[in-house]
Amino acid sequence: MQQLTNLLAISAVVMLSVGVVFGCTPVPGHDPIGNSNREAWTLGFASALFVAGTIAFYFLRGRKGRWVIVLSSFLFVFHPAWWLSAWGGDCGMAKVDYSWWFSGFLLLLTIYQGLRWLLAKHKEVVPT
Repeated sequence: MQQLTNLLAISAVVMLSVGVVFGCTPVPGHDPIGNSNREAWTLGFASALFVAGTIAFYFLRGRKGRWVIVLSSFLFVFHPAWWLSAWGGDCGMAKVDYSWWFSGFLLLLTIYQGLRWLLAKHKEVVPT
């Protein structure tokens, strides 16, 4: 029984020293949670620009592509930068990763609206 107690005590010390139990304990001078929050919020605010661009292209296209506006608005409202916590065990890495995915998809929707606008404009200029 004494050997089991010693083994558990050694295991606890090792896990505490390598950060397995407290994975978000910062090193002095380093703020992993604050950095994750800043990066996710930056991506969230960039997503706001993408949504604004998508809305602008919607009106330039003569109110076509409403589904893109609805999807963009939905993704922006539920963007991980606004609702996902960075205080979990991964120091906000999931928040940043998901924010990149959401922002990237919003950028793709903006590019889609822009390309549709350019193609429609090109058809107006080129006689067929």
